[in-house]
Amino acid sequence: MDRHVRLEEVDLEDNQDSRSDQGETGKSHNGSFGEDTLNSRSLDSLLPDDEDTSHLQRTNFFVLLSIVFASMCSMMLGYDQGVLAGAKDLIKRDFHLSAVQVEIIVASLNALSLIGSIAGGKCSDKLGRKKTLLIACAVFVTGALVMGLAQEFYSLLVGRCITGIGVGISLLIGPLYSSELAPARFRGLLVSCTETSINIGVLGGYIANLCLSPLPLTYAWRSMLLVSCLPGVVLLIGLVFMPESPRWLVSVGRLDKATRVLGKIGYSSEGDTSKEAVLTDVLDAISKNLELERQSDKMTWTEAAFPCLSPYAKILLIGYAIAALQQATGIEAVLYYTPDTARDAGFHSDSTVFWITIAVGVVKTVVTLISSFFIDKTGRRTLILLSSVGIVLSLSGVGIGFIVKDITGSPVAAFSCLVFLWLFVASFAIGWGPIAWVLVAELFPQCVRGKAMGTATFLNRAVSFVLALSFLSIANAFTTATVFLMFATIALAGLVCMFIWLPETKQRSLEEITAELCHIEPRK
Repeated sequence: MDRHVRLEEVDLEDNQDSRSDQGETGKSHNGSFGEDTLNSRSLDSLLPDDEDTSHLQRTNFFVLLSIVFASMCSMMLGYDQGVLAGAKDLIKRDFHLSAVQVEIIVASLNALSLIGSIAGGKCSDKLGRKKTLLIACAVFVTGALVMGLAQEFYSLLVGRCITGIGVGISLLIGPLYSSELAPARFRGLLVSCTETSINIGVLGGYIANLCLSPLPLTYAWRSMLLVSCLPGVVLLIGLVFMPESPRWLVSVGRLDKATRVLGKIGYSSEGDTSKEAVLTDVLDAISKNLELERQSDKMTWTEAAFPCLSPYAKILLIGYAIAALQQATGIEAVLYYTPDTARDAGFHSDSTVFWITIAVGVVKTVVTLISSFFIDKTGRRTLILLSSVGIVLSLSGVGIGFIVKDITGSPVAAFSCLVFLWLFVASFAIGWGPIAWVLVAELFPQCVRGKAMGTATFLNRAVSFVLALSFLSIANAFTTATVFLMFATIALAGLVCMFIWLPETKQRSLEEITAELCHIEPRK
């Protein structure tokens, strides 16, 4: 994804020391945020420690509502993942597509989302966050309409590519807008909004498949895809009431409008001199933070692409490995191809298959919500290792279950494949899902974070693209068991690497992590 790295670029220098006392965290599924990053962008975190912010309480609901609307961006990706899992089988029957054509339809979104993220980054800087949100919605809704009205494979692919660009823009601008608007007291909620919205979207897509599948074939899949317009339409309505990011307004010199927005979200009140002082402090802090960001990223793209050339080689390699391994376990491929896996296990009824996929969505959503309460208490390393063990065992269970089922035809073995599939989703959701991008954000020092995050995100999306493009081909060329045992082997290698090299970042400053891994002080 890119430029959405710039969301992660800089913490205020003054806030870095306080990170060691906070140990707070957060994440986004296809482009995510650590709370240290959000802390530097959250407006009331820019105030002096002794500043009275009680007057902000009256407008928290307005800010929260704006963040909820912005999280619709992530929900659009989640719905696409969920709905396409069921719709692609109906499309395959209606258009008589080959397995390779189905893989191209599925994987094209990941490829085009990279372009969308780059374009979104430039638009957000030039046009503003709110207008970029509008563009993201318009592009996504247009793509959904083209897909829903497509008459053959190529027009469907065009719609899918348009949707991918919209998703890429959305994954960039949604968290960026939220992180720049929210007070620090909402950081915990904010950083969970993206992952939660994706999971709700996935579950919503699965439910739409179940509800709309009884329709005639061509109407069923078309209605499933057209319903994906709804999150975009809701966000379009919300944009009428949502303010522009005050941080962006300051960056382009529109201080008068920034003042009005800050007043609207609770940072000042006419005639109250103490609150006017708070407003002045916020504007000054934003300006200083923006200047720090312009000076901070000192790593070249050559060092980012070839980390062995950088003095931060160990940190970069660990961060890149985390970003790649998150997708290399096959989570997105499994979400897209859950119906195919269920049918391979012997469950051929459409309604049964849809209920199986809904169970996947429910498990992923519930476990992600539960894990969010343990991230700070348990620690990142512990949860990643626990998650990795669960992933290795569950993926192995799916693979072995398919081998036994293919040999014996046992219905018990077939059902065990589904049980282990649900355990895999749960294992991913408790660790690698919500924590991977938190770790990446916390590992990279401030002076290299921008380009390093860009490279890490590119690797993450590239791995997802390759797996989505090859899942069915590998299963058809070998067996479904082969695919899951391959994922299990990769996950086992990841477990070993994380056990050996992954440090605990909870309640530790960037300086401490950098000194431990690289034996150098971060560049100033």
